[in-house]
Amino acid sequence: MPQPATQHHSTLLATFTGTDRPGVTAAVLGALAGRGLEVLDVEQHVVRGHLTLALLTTCGASRGDEDDDGDRVAELESALRAAAARFDLDVTITPGGSSDDPAVGVVVPSGPRSHVTVLAAPLRPEQLALVAGTVAEAGASIDAVRRLATATPDHPVTCLELDVRGAEPAALRRELATVAASAGVDVAVSPAGLVRHGRRLVVLDVDSTLIQDEVIELIAAHAGPEAQRAVAEVTERAMRGELDFAESLHERVKALAGLDARVLADVRAAVRLTPGAEVLCSVLQRLGFVMALVSGGFAEVVEPLAASLGIARVRANRLEVIDGKLTGRVLGEVVDRAGKASALREFARAERLDLDRTVAVGDGANDLDMIAAAGLGVAFNAKPLVREQADTSLNNPYLDSVLHLLGISREEADEVQTSRDDDGELRGPVALRPLRRDDFPLLASWLDQPRVARWWPDAHTLEDLELDYGPGIDGTDPIHLALALTAGGRAFGFVQTYRYDDEPESRAALEALLPVPPGALGIDYLIGEPDLQGRGLGAAVISAAVAEGLVRHPDAPEVLVSVPLGNRASWRALEKAGFERAAEGDMVPDNPLDPHDHVVYRLTRIDGRSTSASTSTDSGGAAGMGV
Repeated sequence: MPQPATQHHSTLLATFTGTDRPGVTAAVLGALAGRGLEVLDVEQHVVRGHLTLALLTTCGASRGDEDDDGDRVAELESALRAAAARFDLDVTITPGGSSDDPAVGVVVPSGPRSHVTVLAAPLRPEQLALVAGTVAEAGASIDAVRRLATATPDHPVTCLELDVRGAEPAALRRELATVAASAGVDVAVSPAGLVRHGRRLVVLDVDSTLIQDEVIELIAAHAGPEAQRAVAEVTERAMRGELDFAESLHERVKALAGLDARVLADVRAAVRLTPGAEVLCSVLQRLGFVMALVSGGFAEVVEPLAASLGIARVRANRLEVIDGKLTGRVLGEVVDRAGKASALREFARAERLDLDRTVAVGDGANDLDMIAAAGLGVAFNAKPLVREQADTSLNNPYLDSVLHLLGISREEADEVQTSRDDDGELRGPVALRPLRRDDFPLLASWLDQPRVARWWPDAHTLEDLELDYGPGIDGTDPIHLALALTAGGRAFGFVQTYRYDDEPESRAALEALLPVPPGALGIDYLIGEPDLQGRGLGAAVISAAVAEGLVRHPDAPEVLVSVPLGNRASWRALEKAGFERAAEGDMVPDNPLDPHDHVVYRLTRIDGRSTSASTSTDSGGAAGMGV
């Protein structure tokens, strides 16, 4: 039986350059359509509007007739040049040999593959040249370069990601670490492949990492000059190696004995987040990552901070408080270097993640064990010892640079941050969780804000909050108290739901304007996080509170909310949530500076359900007592 002639496929590489315009790629590929060709490879990049497009195709089957092959190549060249001319592009066409020949066909990358992330502010050619030269000296090649971040006035960090093959990641990391230190550039090396993708646990140190401050120094400032000097002296002794961390912590806390515990709320309010901290936390949580905080500082400050960022997993030291005063002692085991690593392992087990799916970020010697235990250990503006032992180091002031080490670009982070629905409001459901006593410092910090205090003018020390809300938390008061959480788990607001039957004074005031049926519910709420005020969460909180309230009180016929006429944001939120204006008139305001003009909104239960809408509105504030 005769055998068919063997067919080989010669190749053709066309490279187009010029100003990018819509339709270029379609026109180039369209010029080759219907010719029986095969696309072997395509690379396209646009930098500042300048296009580079490289296209490798077969030229069709060849039976060895050079004249036929030459005619076919000439025909393809003519078609490609015509397509380029339509868009004023320059084109270089290079015919090649057979696609079966790896020297001219598609070379499949071989050897270990790595992602090399390069960050600097600014990034200079000589720095990138040193990195590229080191890669070459290691016997590796750079297959592609991707921009992860471009320097801007607000975020002056440039970041590039190099796809590298041909060198073991660990060996390449060692070589590049030396270059990075001498060139003043941050370089991270991570293995390529699926291991880089998917859910991870990211554990952050707090002092000088998540925040710009040292919490114990902030507390000591409230205790007076003598306590400040004592804390500073102990810190110096610890740095000289005379005390280990646990000993130094006990000594420093001892200097705080007798301090009023209420100052801890003031310290929480004074804490300054590191630039990029909120972006890092919100982006990773929206992507399904688990965030955790571990701190040698104090839970009384760290836990409210974690709640404000939507972080549920926290490990920190706890101060002993008796009769409202610090005793100068720490409760339980100290969270030291070993304790931080233990917490990382514990959190990973709880989340069913292997250690190679964990990331640890810290700056001090106390973080070394957890940095070593994590799959990726990051030294953030760290001391030399920590930089030397970490997988990579970041030496710029922006904590969200950690995103780039995970392959997330600035544009992708911005897309996650600004992900909104058609009305420009945050996506995702609002969740409510019961208020806890450890939420009091966070709630107090919200109530301190002028925009919130405008509508919630009562005193709000920790003792006041205990008096007002402690019985509700314990269940001896029927009022329901909750924190409002974003879809990513970040605490941003407070809501209380109650029956007017249980609040005779409020019921009497409301009945001056309209009838209050037995079982009717009332709600008050506030949006506490400044960056989430005016972001459309007010109506979502109202809807969530109404839904939960009607489930808990199946006999409630309606929900009634009174609002000062001047609190426009609040009554707009109620209207968006499905409430209708039911009455207007004089009521004694919560803030004596306000006029007595109030409006009352009603939402009626229909067939066992409320008519509440699930839409949102711009609202920075509260219904009832609200902002």
